[in-house]
Amino acid sequence: MSENRQLARNVFFNCGTFFINLCLSFFLSPYLIRTVGKEAYGFYPLISNIIGYSSIISSAIGSMAGRFITMSYYKRDYKEAQSYFNSVFFSNIVLSAFFAVLTLVGIFILPRILQIPDYLLSDVKWMFGLSGFAMIIGLCFGIMGIGTYLKNRIDLSSMTDLGSHIVSALVIILLFAFFNPTVAYVSVAALSAAVFTMVVNFHWKRRFLPEFSVRPFSDHSLPKIKQLITSGIWNSVNQLSNVLLTQLDLLISNIFISASVTGDYALVKIIPNFMYSFLAVLSGSFTASFNILYAKGELEKLTQELQKAIKIVGYIACLPLGFILVFAKDFFSLWVPSADAGFLAGLSFLTILPMIFGASINPVFGVFTITNKLRVPSLVLLGAGILNTTAIFILLKTTSLGIWAIVIVGAIQHALRNFFFSPTYAAHCLKLKWYTFYANILRCCIGLGITAGVGLLVKQILSGDSWALLIAEGILVVMISGAANLFIVLKRSDREYLVSWIKSHLAYDEN
Repeated sequence: MSENRQLARNVFFNCGTFFINLCLSFFLSPYLIRTVGKEAYGFYPLISNIIGYSSIISSAIGSMAGRFITMSYYKRDYKEAQSYFNSVFFSNIVLSAFFAVLTLVGIFILPRILQIPDYLLSDVKWMFGLSGFAMIIGLCFGIMGIGTYLKNRIDLSSMTDLGSHIVSALVIILLFAFFNPTVAYVSVAALSAAVFTMVVNFHWKRRFLPEFSVRPFSDHSLPKIKQLITSGIWNSVNQLSNVLLTQLDLLISNIFISASVTGDYALVKIIPNFMYSFLAVLSGSFTASFNILYAKGELEKLTQELQKAIKIVGYIACLPLGFILVFAKDFFSLWVPSADAGFLAGLSFLTILPMIFGASINPVFGVFTITNKLRVPSLVLLGAGILNTTAIFILLKTTSLGIWAIVIVGAIQHALRNFFFSPTYAAHCLKLKWYTFYANILRCCIGLGITAGVGLLVKQILSGDSWALLIAEGILVVMISGAANLFIVLKRSDREYLVSWIKSHLAYDEN
């Protein structure tokens, strides 16, 4: 299979997984709000964020596993690669035991931390416990899926994610159909999806890495664990920073504003969170090939692939982003008609606006990992997180902005950091000129502006308030701006790559 064809498959299946997951949430979120209420629904992303704080610790080892195993494997030092594999597995088992204890303790102290209405107390406790153990299963056995990364079969990894989302949705539908609806069932679904992923990852382990023996208690290496932690500690700092920047806001809203406003904000964050996830999985389609090229010392080709990735990610991202910026109010008025669509659209606009600069640069984040130069970006991200949280507390205490303080501060720091620091430091890591990536980044910004402009024009021509009209407007915006941006954002070689991407899934071969 050619590199471009495999890369195309990786991108296609990552995008497919994202859009199917988006569709599932599109239908399930308003259904959950109608059946369990806005306040109850707000605790679902809040608890997910709290459980996600565990990544601050777990990423110290797991975040660098792919790099070190890949480096050893492609240097044909299979014994060392297997030792890294078992070292990560052993470390994750130890961490899983630690997090199991924390989860049990957290069930009892949660009511002392959060504002939880009495009628939701039992449901929130169950949600926390089940979500915690779903996280533990994923942490403990996630390394079994490393073979798809090692063999650059990200498409198969995406298929696993897709399957887990479908399992989760089916479990929610069945439980809500046959039992009294409760928000805790969402965590039951998450636990079921985690078990499904574990089983499939064992299958990928047997298929791609049959030569790797699973002996975590005898084949682990303390020096290798130390090496993983030494390199990965900066990814832990990144996770702490991400918590401060993107996950602490719901907790702050619950504690300092109200559970009701937290429910509104949780609803607004669905779209930007999906966009961030989309950008991560789309950029992740390229990371495995970046790692392999770096391991082989093909730095010139790596730079070319990185430039292509920036344009491809920017081209794809500008279509939904431009549409959402223009049609957010129309979307919310149809999606959750009982809510204040103008208020939700305003919050949504400010959370999405920074992506004008930040969307296309997502592929460069992989450069910090593959070059093992994580200290500076980690410190910059941590500084941004501390300043972001401090500014929010100051504004909440000294002004009446409320939830707007959280959104405004986040938008400003996100735009400044991703436009000025990330592209320049990535260029530095690859020993390129500081402005190397800006031409393509600005090209993508122009593409997003074109999409938004087409959206405004379509909105002036068509008027109405139905799903059929909104879908028709979306199709028109995507078709017109997508065609225009093919020649504005992409070069001829990039367009040929997209054709390869489309053809790849028409003749899909699992081998």
